[in-house]
Amino acid sequence: MGIWIGLGIFTLVILIIILWLLHKPVEIALFLVYSKSEKVATIRITGLFTNYEKSLILPQGEQFLDQLTVMMNENHKRKKQTFYRQTYEQLMDLASSLKMKEFKWKTVFGLSKANETAILYGVGYSIKHACFHGIKKYVKSTTIPEIAIEPNFHQTEFETNFSCIFFAPFGHIIGNLRKLKSIVNEVDNYE
Repeated sequence: MGIWIGLGIFTLVILIIILWLLHKPVEIALFLVYSKSEKVATIRITGLFTNYEKSLILPQGEQFLDQLTVMMNENHKRKKQTFYRQTYEQLMDLASSLKMKEFKWKTVFGLSKANETAILYGVGYSIKHACFHGIKKYVKSTTIPEIAIEPNFHQTEFETNFSCIFFAPFGHIIGNLRKLKSIVNEVDNYE
């Protein structure tokens, strides 16, 4: 009888630990730096007992346009339409469990004419706030965005720094990644 009580208590403790781990938040941080000297996108995932960071050096000039053209190939787009729809639905499900902790976006730019720079200044604020509110529509957020645009009326330049940090329960991430994996496997089997 004592062994069964001990086994029951042990099982209950293990179950509580598993539930605690599944509800432990995971931090997902996205960073983008785009300037003359540095063009890097970084994702950092911190949670439980691990840290993962992956940086991607963005392609320069024409290389980027060539890659974009290949990605937008019409035949490729038609074949994968179902895949994109399923993936979008699954990502929106994942987004509903995310909580935004930080949204920072600073841009410095200048065009050859001051009046064009002034117009782009207003358009830039509109686009940035629309992006923030578009993300906020799907993700819970209590953060105040830190959005800044600095116009340079004297020379042509473009530089931007973007930082966005999310939290999500570990269990939601695991469940949604499993569903996304099954969608990807289904598409791979179709081809």
